[in-house]
Amino acid sequence: GRCRSLHLPVGRGRGPSLSMSLASAAPRLAKVLLAALTVGTAVAQIGHVRFVNERMEVSEQKGDRYMTGLVERVGGAVGALRVVVEAVPDLGPSAGLNGTDYVMPGSPLLWDDGDAHQKAFTMQILDDDVFEEEKQVTLRFGDVQPPEARDTVRQEMKVVLKRDDDGGIFVFNLSSPSTSEEPVKERVCLIWVERLHGSSGVASVALEQAACAGPTGAHAATPGVDFTFKPATELMRWSSGESGRRCALWAVAPEHRLPSNESGLLVFRDREVEQEEIVCFQPRPGLNSTAGLIKDQLQLKIGDVRETGGEAFRCVQGLPCQVVIPRNTSGVRSGDKVFAGRGCKDCCEAGSTCPSAILGALDFKLDLGRIFDRLELGVRDLCVCRGTVPINLGALSISGPLATNSALCRRGAPNCTIPELRGSWAVNVSSATRREFLYIFADCANPGATPAALLQEGRVPMKNEAGPGYAPGQFVLNSTVAVNGTLVLNDTPAGIYRMCWCRAAVGRNCSALDDFAIEAGLLTLAGPHLLPSIAVPFGANLSVTGVTGVSLGDKDRVRLQRRCGEEDGVAEVIEALVLAGRENEALALEGRTSLFLEGRASQDRSTYDFGVLGNEVLHAGRNQLCWCQPDAAAALLCDKPADFRAWFGDVVVTCPSEQVDSSGLCAPCGPFRSPLVLGRCEVDVSMVVQMIASVLIGVLAFFLVCLRLDVRLNAFRCQRFRCCRFCCGCRPTISARRLVIEDISPEGSRVIVTTRGPHRLRALGRRIPVTFVGTGHYRLEDGPAPNKRWTVTVDSSHRLEVLCPDGSRPAERADSSTGWIEISLPRMLLHVVVLDCIPLVPLALAMLLASSWVIFVARTPEEQQILGSFFAGELILGLMSVPCWRWLWRSMEASGLAARLRQFDAQLSEENPNPKPCDKGPFRAIHAKQLLALGDFFQQFIKDRSMYYVDANIIRPLCASTMLSYAERAGPHPVQWFVSHYWGTEFRMLCEAIRRHAGAISGASGESWKKTAYWICAFSANQFNMAEELGGSHEESSFYLALRSGSCKGTCMILDETALPLTRSWCLFEIFQTLQLPQVGFTGLLFCTPNGVLNFGGASVEVSMGITKKLESLSLESAAATLKHDKDMISSCVMAEVGSLETFDHRVKEHIHDTLQRCQSQAEFAALFSGLKLGMATGATEETVFDEDGASSASAGEICITMS
Repeated sequence: GRCRSLHLPVGRGRGPSLSMSLASAAPRLAKVLLAALTVGTAVAQIGHVRFVNERMEVSEQKGDRYMTGLVERVGGAVGALRVVVEAVPDLGPSAGLNGTDYVMPGSPLLWDDGDAHQKAFTMQILDDDVFEEEKQVTLRFGDVQPPEARDTVRQEMKVVLKRDDDGGIFVFNLSSPSTSEEPVKERVCLIWVERLHGSSGVASVALEQAACAGPTGAHAATPGVDFTFKPATELMRWSSGESGRRCALWAVAPEHRLPSNESGLLVFRDREVEQEEIVCFQPRPGLNSTAGLIKDQLQLKIGDVRETGGEAFRCVQGLPCQVVIPRNTSGVRSGDKVFAGRGCKDCCEAGSTCPSAILGALDFKLDLGRIFDRLELGVRDLCVCRGTVPINLGALSISGPLATNSALCRRGAPNCTIPELRGSWAVNVSSATRREFLYIFADCANPGATPAALLQEGRVPMKNEAGPGYAPGQFVLNSTVAVNGTLVLNDTPAGIYRMCWCRAAVGRNCSALDDFAIEAGLLTLAGPHLLPSIAVPFGANLSVTGVTGVSLGDKDRVRLQRRCGEEDGVAEVIEALVLAGRENEALALEGRTSLFLEGRASQDRSTYDFGVLGNEVLHAGRNQLCWCQPDAAAALLCDKPADFRAWFGDVVVTCPSEQVDSSGLCAPCGPFRSPLVLGRCEVDVSMVVQMIASVLIGVLAFFLVCLRLDVRLNAFRCQRFRCCRFCCGCRPTISARRLVIEDISPEGSRVIVTTRGPHRLRALGRRIPVTFVGTGHYRLEDGPAPNKRWTVTVDSSHRLEVLCPDGSRPAERADSSTGWIEISLPRMLLHVVVLDCIPLVPLALAMLLASSWVIFVARTPEEQQILGSFFAGELILGLMSVPCWRWLWRSMEASGLAARLRQFDAQLSEENPNPKPCDKGPFRAIHAKQLLALGDFFQQFIKDRSMYYVDANIIRPLCASTMLSYAERAGPHPVQWFVSHYWGTEFRMLCEAIRRHAGAISGASGESWKKTAYWICAFSANQFNMAEELGGSHEESSFYLALRSGSCKGTCMILDETALPLTRSWCLFEIFQTLQLPQVGFTGLLFCTPNGVLNFGGASVEVSMGITKKLESLSLESAAATLKHDKDMISSCVMAEVGSLETFDHRVKEHIHDTLQRCQSQAEFAALFSGLKLGMATGATEETVFDEDGASSASAGEICITMS
């Protein structure tokens, strides 16, 4: 590294003074030297930075490009290093401007410790499409960390921006590589010049004759002998922004006159056979011309006119070539080889494609096919080979267009004129007589790759005469006439296309696509490329970026309007505004013909800024980006909406309210409707789906609550309000869900309720208070407590155990297969679950919350109101759905017994279709067959149950529709036997005892016993009108009338081993009435058991012993009755007839004793009879005790006549 300078002060004193100064400065000097060495070592370790190149050149081209420079680190690589490369602001006309000519990003270059690699930086070069001279930019290092890393070598770099090509370039093309000595009638352009690839600045060029360079100089034509060149006196000039082609050299006749900036060539015919001669020309740029120039020399050949045979031969590209050689020409024979070339030097080799001459009837006709389609145009020598010696037959002219022709069309232009094609044409054939056509293809060899719009344009004929905007020989593409709804120059994408040429001839009218195989040059369709759709709201700034295309110019204009090329929209907007009551806005639009916005182009024409969008100047909804490039020749000024036909993108303008109607006005769409990109209000599917889902969830929630809880509004009940002791009001009562009972039966010491379907209850560690309704069992429905409430616990999904309120098990037996369990509403809310595990109330609340959230996402108050109405309707719909559900699925709620009842009711309807009421008493008996049929049909439900169950669950439901007795419903018969029984006895024992009795008294074999008629209180009395059945006294009661009728043969008392009928007041009273009847024709009292009739000796020992035991304590006074007034009535009747209750007891015991004597043969009765005699003598004195309701404590209810 470099050492720092050390300056030592030297004193002017004496020697000792100098030595002392040095001595005192020694320590300081040592420190300075040490610091210098340390710094030098550190710099050497860090290294230095420098530019790799001191100068770089870069050209400005189409599109942005980048210049890449390199920075190196030398002399060390210890530690991190940071460097920023920056541009130095230069002054002067040649200085490049940051942001205009280039962009310097300014990103730092970083080296890590030990990193010594070169680092690259970039500078973006901008193309501004403006012609500029060479410019220069100076780069240097700005911030360098650490600063010691700066060097003294290559700390700056010069970047030279070369002169650009934005002024374009002049391209010269020969119409044909050769011309002929044949005189011309009309001037023909031999050399064209065209300004391409840019039009910035003024450009000029001239064409001068020059000496031919190279080997061709030996064949140069002689001025004044072979030709005369008439140079232009002025330069050909193109103004800034102007492009296109012009004729630089014309083939003229002596009489032709040319403008001062055009040159001409006059060719002389010398009628001598010569080789082709060449005339050379050299382009020269004008002073300060902005356009570049390809300075290659142009060489034009002058072909000789052959007189052999008296005429020249001609062929046209794209057509089969046939030439006719006269028979006397040079002795040509059939089979000779014929070819075309530059001079007849060598014969074509054997096996080549040279065609053979074919001898015709009069002439030699040579068919060359289309071998010249790809051959260079111009004049050739037609040669024939006689052995190995070639013979020149004459000049062969190959006509057709050059592939170097070019034309420019603009998208959206009303039409496009293609100039007359340059090529090699027969001299004596003018454009007025040629029938030529063009097809614009993407590729002449592959027409299928062409855009549909161009194909629909079809073939374009050449104009044979002048017209508006065109001259003879030109082709016109018309965009104002739609072909199948397509405008060619509007709907075709910008790009480079091929002009494919065809000349009509005999047998070919150029109608097939394959006829257009000759490429006649390029057609440039200028315009922007298609942009993706843009969405922007009113009130926002619109800037369209990334605009690219083909042959875009600095005069291009872009508008945003409703439809490209149309002046419309204002009238319908004004009408819509007036209808909406917005007259002020409508008046502001008066006088306008169209709504549009024109964009302001950026300097590079890639961005167009339209400013802030407002409804007063633009439609809402879909608008189109429309492009126009002025063309004075086509009368396209781009000053009205109809000129902007080229569409290249869409801008969807949305309203602030996000709504729009079909007229382009901002207006709300209405509830549950949203705008689409096409500017129409459509149903918001997502919102509707949410609403439907909300309604369904809400209805389901209410449905679940109502169905599971089964909330019912009971009938109005009048109650005395506690707040007013003297007024009576009515209010409805609400009960919760009713669980359908399938069965209630005891299981051991438990009473189990089986429900129809899952009960969906969970006890949650506690008993559930319930009430039984419609079971027909008075103890269940009355309940063990003052509020008639029982409690239940969950046994399984279908079973509940019945408990008393204190948790103890009920002492009484309970049986039923009908009715419901009612649970209060608070209890149902607490205990009901869904899916056996989810509590109903939290689930319903969650569902209701889910159904109501859509109200809060409503966008407008109108939507909130509608959604609120829907939410309220959910409640009504949910409540209404429950009865509908129950009506549709009522069979699911019915128990198994109910289905069985319907079946049996149908059987009864077949046997007795028209049940009618009859008088109470002896005419309401039923046959044994009817009784046994009912028992057998319902055996699976009756089991070991008593008449209590049969009456409530079978008899009453079967007779409920007619409100008659079962005998009247099934078909009544006159009474033959009166049946006295206890309702607590098993029903199957009753049926079996009746069957045994009917068989015993029938005495005949067969089925006659089934028609024995029995009067049984449960079947013969109308259970729906018991007051009528009992009458005012016992003599008006049904049982009394039946027993006292003349058709009654006796009384059958149904007994089992317990002999419980002997403990019931009504049964003893019936026995007493039986004993009061005369015995003539009346059998009297028969004791019937399931084993037989005791009177006939058919009873079992157990039954006889049970009767004997009950006789020991038989006493009417101690007998039980359900109602106290019934017992008092019976006691009064007995005392009135026999004088005392003891006499009644004695007579009953005596009669029963006589009956039991028939079974005296059995040894077990000996002891019983002695006890019976003793009881008859003494009588019973047991006292009966009644409860508060008048029922005996020893009774569960009297069943002989009444069931209450």
